[in-house]
Amino acid sequence: MTSKLPETAAAGRFPATLSPKFLLMSRTLGYGVGLLLPALIALVAAAVYGEYWALLLPVPFAVLIGIAALFRPRAFTIDDRYVSVERSIGPVRFPLADIRIVRAPPVWPQSKPVSMLATRGLFGTYGWFWNRDWGTHRIYLTDPDAAVELERRDANRVVMTPADRPKFLRTIEAASRRAGLEIEIERRGA
Repeated sequence: MTSKLPETAAAGRFPATLSPKFLLMSRTLGYGVGLLLPALIALVAAAVYGEYWALLLPVPFAVLIGIAALFRPRAFTIDDRYVSVERSIGPVRFPLADIRIVRAPPVWPQSKPVSMLATRGLFGTYGWFWNRDWGTHRIYLTDPDAAVELERRDANRVVMTPADRPKFLRTIEAASRRAGLEIEIERRGA
């Protein structure tokens, strides 16, 4: 027996699935270069040179990987008030009323973004970025093929990658209608 959720409940949850490329990069960078290599160097330094303090070498790398894991997007949710990015450290919420246009796929800027407070490659690409075309913007990218751009009323942009882009677009349309909001949806080959 299934029950229908009330319209004020969460309308949709969409996992932030890593693409094969980001999964390989995360495993290679995070576990290979970030943990295994410092551990091997530490073991050699301790065994050959008697420098036992070197056994602490992997600790800062493990801390950095842990911090990156806390901030990585795990899912995207839509309800009647917000589009949210779920993270272990806490969600980032974007009010539906602040969203003017949703584009799928995004119209990427011509200029390359500069990372302001972000990571590229470890569990995806996410954080704060800046470029000449968009100015300051946020990206929560785990699968480039599933990207959706939210253009806010203040002209700031947010890019996220829900696992089921067509359903995400339908859900944001339905949530905006229930909330009485005008959000333009641009489907460009989505």
